[in-house]
Amino acid sequence: MAKGQLTYLQLTNRVLQRLGRPQLTSANFAGVASDSWGGLTKDALNDAQRCLYAEHDWSTLKTSGTFTTSSRTYDLSASFSDFGRELDLADTTNNKVLDPVDQQDIDREDPGQLNSGDPWRYSINYPDLFFNRTPTAVAFRLRYLKRPATLSVEGSTTDLPEQCDLVLVHWVVWQFESTREDADDHGKAAWMVYLRELDMAKRQDTRRMDRIYAPRSAFPSRLRAVVPYPSTYDREGNW
Repeated sequence: MAKGQLTYLQLTNRVLQRLGRPQLTSANFAGVASDSWGGLTKDALNDAQRCLYAEHDWSTLKTSGTFTTSSRTYDLSASFSDFGRELDLADTTNNKVLDPVDQQDIDREDPGQLNSGDPWRYSINYPDLFFNRTPTAVAFRLRYLKRPATLSVEGSTTDLPEQCDLVLVHWVVWQFESTREDADDHGKAAWMVYLRELDMAKRQDTRRMDRIYAPRSAFPSRLRAVVPYPSTYDREGNW
């Protein structure tokens, strides 16, 4: 949880405030009727999480895990129950990264699934991970994006980055505004606000990752004044 991140209760009340509806308290949050404005907002915030998850490879959702298998088809649900989509799959036994392909490509290559050895191609149709060869006790590292955990209790916070809090709020407001009979613009203004907040959140998250992977100088600081750097290098380790 980031220091300034909004809780499930706070997110719900931010939406209700914008819609001009009564806000919830800690005392009535859990028992609010599912067909009330509060209940509908709570459900919609989880829908918003699922929608935002598909919009971008959010940095806070990136994770990894390892497994060893001798099976042609590996069940990911046993070790990766929060799996969303893969980033890459590496064979750590043989120090190589496998190529992702369509399952039909693997079927065309080896329709009888008779070939064995170290695989170099794979396909995922969750929960099944298919290899183009049957490995023998090969260790793998799977880097992937996890799915955000469902918001459930009042103190829950989203697994998405802190800058997505307002994006979640505006997504729900947009959904409600687009279905209200008294909304003259059918939610178009709310939609534009949502898109602006989403774009800002994506750019902030991208900048965060850029800072993580920024090249750093290998020279001691006392030598930076005498080393000939390219004109685009700022002598502090940044391009």
